[in-house]
Amino acid sequence: MDILSDIKHKDILQVSFGKATADMSKAGIRRVNDGFQLEYFSDNKAFHINFDESNLFEHISKLITTNFKECTIFTKQNNIVIFRNRKNEFIIKKHKPTKSVVNTSHDKQKNHIIKDGTEAPFLYDLGICDINGVVTDKGRRKFVQINSFLQIFDHAFEKLSFDNKQLKVVDFCCGKGYLTFALHFYLHNIKHMNTNITGIDLKRDVIDNLNDIAEKYGMTDLTFITGDIKAYDDYSDIAVGLHACDIATDIFLSSAVRNKAKLIISVPCCQHQLFKQIENEQLKPMLSYGLQKDRFTEMLTNTLRVLALKSKGYSTDMVEFAPVEHTMKNVLIRATYTGKPDKDAKEEYNRLKTMFSITDFEGDTI
Repeated sequence: MDILSDIKHKDILQVSFGKATADMSKAGIRRVNDGFQLEYFSDNKAFHINFDESNLFEHISKLITTNFKECTIFTKQNNIVIFRNRKNEFIIKKHKPTKSVVNTSHDKQKNHIIKDGTEAPFLYDLGICDINGVVTDKGRRKFVQINSFLQIFDHAFEKLSFDNKQLKVVDFCCGKGYLTFALHFYLHNIKHMNTNITGIDLKRDVIDNLNDIAEKYGMTDLTFITGDIKAYDDYSDIAVGLHACDIATDIFLSSAVRNKAKLIISVPCCQHQLFKQIENEQLKPMLSYGLQKDRFTEMLTNTLRVLALKSKGYSTDMVEFAPVEHTMKNVLIRATYTGKPDKDAKEEYNRLKTMFSITDFEGDTI
């Protein structure tokens, strides 16, 4: 196409297409390493074609003449809009640029394991990035949370040895699957591990959707199942429980410990069980305020959980799971199996329970 002759390959950041006419419902082109990638959707399935820049204009020309009525070429200097009018003539218009070379320094982009623009198509299906792989404003917070989780996971994973066997991972209470898919990407695409990953949740419609996404991208080693985590009691090398509400965290931890998971990652949520039980005469002035008591309950509950894990042979720590501005649930428990129970931890556990008059705690099952 002559109208493309004045555009330089090196200036093109990405290309989007609109007003589909045949076969494809959506399409976009973005930079990938030293070349480009075309992603298009047909019959609700995603397809990808990687090519070098010498074939870029050929792909744009073909798509705008056969599959779409318009496209926008985002360059460093302009947004170039090309569309066909009713006479099937090509019209070109230029607008001020709205894209730039991806710069997310405010999110510490250089430390991200999944970087903005990475070929991770599941992010599009989960509403985190656009069709060109660029993280949207709406998806930015979840994108930061995903990378925060992977950085914490990576820190622990690098210290473990799993030989060459198939790595079994279970994500209890997987929810909408953001972090389950991220784990799969990390283990499969970055670490090139032989994996068997299972996500569990109660909502059948959500689980069905997640299985559809996994099937869409050929993730045969990733499965989502509907069920109550109380009924799941199977071995896993890595057990993950993120935002499991109240005693669901303890049920998850109990299962993971019972099956001797090598690595446990937990982000507790809603510590209700101990709230009504906590009593301590010396701390009564502090605990008489609901907000302070709630925060103290969270700290006490998680401390008891960590002590229980240590008493069962795990080394533990608690870290921040994403900057507070990106998520309110920002405490993550990381536990690695050592096989060396800490006898003092059990005594400290019992002493804390006595100190605060706790008689009923699901954490006793850990």
